[in-house]
Amino acid sequence: MASTNTGLTANGLDMTSDQHPTSSYLYMVVLRNDTVSPLKPRVANEPVPVPKAGEKAHVSTEPAAVRIDFGGLSQRIVALPVPSANYVQLAAGKAGEVYLVRAPLTSVTPHAPPM
Repeated sequence: MASTNTGLTANGLDMTSDQHPTSSYLYMVVLRNDTVSPLKPRVANEPVPVPKAGEKAHVSTEPAAVRIDFGGLSQRIVALPVPSANYVQLAAGKAGEVYLVRAPLTSVTPHAPPM
């Protein structure tokens, strides 16, 4: 999660930035440089892998080794296709799933926060 509208200040007791509601966008990083982004658009004639009837996926009980290619890592940051919001929690689901929990925007001023 990253907020692009936080606008914090560092001027002693200046607390003007505390009165602004903030929202976040969600991003992910593709760790390996030989992995295609899961959000890469598909070409119209590109085949989609479909499991055969009765075929079961092999599920390993051993954790997979994680490899991180640090070279070019900042070039593999991908914005998730979800609107900005006050996200308060993320949780992993099954492979390829992420659960997002969001809360209403809040403000310390008597005015309603922006939608």
